[in-house]
Parts: sequence; C-alpha cells; structure tokens
Amino acid sequence: MTDYDDLDQRVGRMVYLANGTDEQWHDESAPQSAHDAWETWQEALERVQELEDEFTELRAKAARQREDQRRAHLEHARGGPKPKPFKPVDYDTMRLDKAYEIEAAISVADQARYAYRTLAKDPEMLREWRAALLAEFEGAQERARQKFIAAENAYSSWRITIWRLGMVTRQLNKNVYSPTGRDFQRFREETQRGWDALRRAVNTVDPVESGRWAAMSDAELTANPPMWERERMSRDHPSSDAYLELQAIELRERSAGEVISSFIVPASMKPETARKLRPSVHGLIREQ
Repeated sequence: MTDYDDLDQRVGRMVYLANGTDEQWHDESAPQSAHDAWETWQEALERVQELEDEFTELRAKAARQREDQRRAHLEHARGGPKPKPFKPVDYDTMRLDKAYEIEAAISVADQARYAYRTLAKDPEMLREWRAALLAEFEGAQERARQKFIAAENAYSSWRITIWRLGMVTRQLNKNVYSPTGRDFQRFREETQRGWDALRRAVNTVDPVESGRWAAMSDAELTANPPMWERERMSRDHPSSDAYLELQAIELRERSAGEVISSFIVPASMKPETARKLRPSVHGLIREQ
C-alpha cells in the first residue's frame, strides 16, 4: 500500500467538501449568537482536521510496519538473525474505522454550518444586530466630522510650518538650489481635492450618502416611495418631474386624510383643500 488507495481519496474528498468555501458573514458588531454559531462550526471543522491527521498517521504506521517486515527478511537473507514471528497490526481496519469517525464528524460540522447559515436570515438576530448598529450609528457622522476638522487643522498647521521653514531656509541659503512652487503644485491640487471630497462626505445631509436611509423605521422604508427617496425628491428643483411627482403624492395622501410625509405639502392641510389643489397640478406630474 505505497500509493494512495480508494479510502484515502474518499476521505480527502469528504474533508475537502466539508471545509467548503464559506466565509464569515458577521463581524465584531454582530450579536453573540452569531459568534457562538461560528465558533461551533469552526470547532467542528477542527475536529474533522484532527481526525484526518490521525487517519494519515495510521497510513504512515502501516507503511512503517511493512518496511520493518521487509527489512527483517532482507537482513535474514544476508545472514542475519531469523525474524521473530510477525504479528501485524490491522491498520487497514483501523483506517476504515477512522474514516467512519471522520464521516460522522463531518456530519456534525455540516449541521453547524447549516445553523450558521440559517442564523444569517433569522429575523430576531437581525433585529438585535440592527438595534446595536443603530446605537452605534447615532452621532457617528458628527463624530467623524469633528475628527475631520481636527485632522484638517493639523494638516493645515503642518503645511504652514513647511512653508515657513522653506522661506527661512531660502533666506539663509540663497546659493543653494531649492524646489519651486511648481514642484508642489500637483501635490497641493491632489491633496486639496481629497480634503474637499472628505469635507463633502462628513457634511452631507443626503439620506443615502449619509446612510440615514438604513436607520429609518419600517413605516418610512415601506412607504411608496420610501421616505429617503421622498426626501431626495423634495430637494430637487421645484419645476422638476421628481418634485412635482412628490407634490402630487402628498396631495393625494392629504386628500385621503393621510400624512406619510410633509416635505412639500403641509401636514395640517385639510382633505378638502388638498382635493381642490390636486387638479391644479394634474398634467404636470406623473400620478401614481
């Protein structure tokens, strides 16, 4: 049994499929249940690996046993002592038993993997995770803005120091070659664009860019159109299709006595007033 046999191939295939290609879908912000499910699965896979190592060792022991037996007879043929009665260990049976043990461990690992995958869709776990993320999200943009201001001030202080140092150095070393403004121009332009982009990011009030859309309530998210989209429509030009469409939607809702949003039409508008106003915008907007 010098080459891998069918049992080796079967065990190798089982272990390969057990490991699979699944990646960890949760991170440190997830509830403890996700960490526990992942840990259970990983421990099950570690047990499979331990058993596979034991299976491999049994094969190595069988090979050593055969080699020892061969060498004993070879030495006897060359005039050495007669080999003692050989009582071989049945490693083949032990390997087969270990293969069954691996198969059982893989079954446990598969169950743990299924539990982990299922947890990713569990509403209770997702609600718990979302609640924790909402708490973390609260004030996160303001904290990022304050850190940006501090970083920008530190950068400006650094650049001012560089400019002053360069000025003094030139005064003291008039005959020494020094870089010109053109040497720094592209660098300044690139860094300024970066700071401008970050400034827009930390100061954005857009519900999508700021991530506020994901923090909205179920009612706001399931509105038609959702609240974050209504907010964006309300910021469009008053003569745009999007703005007029939202105006028509809110008038229709007021006509029915509903107040889902009030970006354009006041929430206090009475249904009869809304009904009178609706025809005035008919034809200019796209009714839903």
